[in-house]
Formats: sequence, structure tokens, C-alpha cells
Amino acid sequence: MSPEYRGKIIIHLKPDINDPAGIAIMGGLTQLGFAVEKVRLNKYLEVTVESPHIEAARQIINAIANHEANPVMEVYTTEVSRIRSKGKH
Repeated sequence: MSPEYRGKIIIHLKPDINDPAGIAIMGGLTQLGFAVEKVRLNKYLEVTVESPHIEAARQIINAIANHEANPVMEVYTTEVSRIRSKGKH
């Protein structure tokens, strides 16, 4: 059996793209008395994949991120780590 890997994907808007959700959250936080200067809303995905090795897992995680992000407005970062080997315990 192949080992399992956890992929963490963070998708965020490009810096020059307006973030209406972040602006709304900032307004709410300000009304609650928090002194915030900027809020950006990001998407975070955590996926588990089976793969024979970490490089193949990275390719899978990057393909998922590429599919989920809108390249016109968003960029993403990924992190992949081995979580366990499948098999008898």
C-alpha cells in the first residue's frame, strides 16, 4: 500500500484584486473595537492523498490547487507532508 500525504493549499487573491469579503469583515471587526488595518479572505484546503512517493503527491496537490484557483484573480501556495504509511499496524 502507498503512504498517505497531507496537502495544504492556500488560495488568495492577487494583491491588486479588490477583496469585498475582506472589506466587510474588516468593517465588522472595526465595529467590535478591533484596530485592524487590512483584512484579506483566503481559501484553505487540506487534502489527503495516497501516493508512492512525495514528488507524485506534490504533483497531485498542485494539480488540485491549479484546478481550484482562478488564475486571473488568485495565486496559491502548497505544502505537502507524509502523514503515515498504510498497512498493518
